[in-house]
Amino acid sequence: TVDALAAAGQSEVLKAWEGLGYYSRARNLHKAAKLVAARHEGQLPA
Repeated sequence: TVDALAAAGQSEVLKAWEGLGYYSRARNLHKAAKLVAARHEGQLPA
């Protein structure tokens, strides 16, 4: 979920992403999840 991703540490996110390449995508997804969790209560805006 967005909240679970936002709550995870960056190292945990990168470990889960391991082997997929494009680690900047994982960092950006993590950052976006944190913003959505903080600003929109974990719900993606429509």
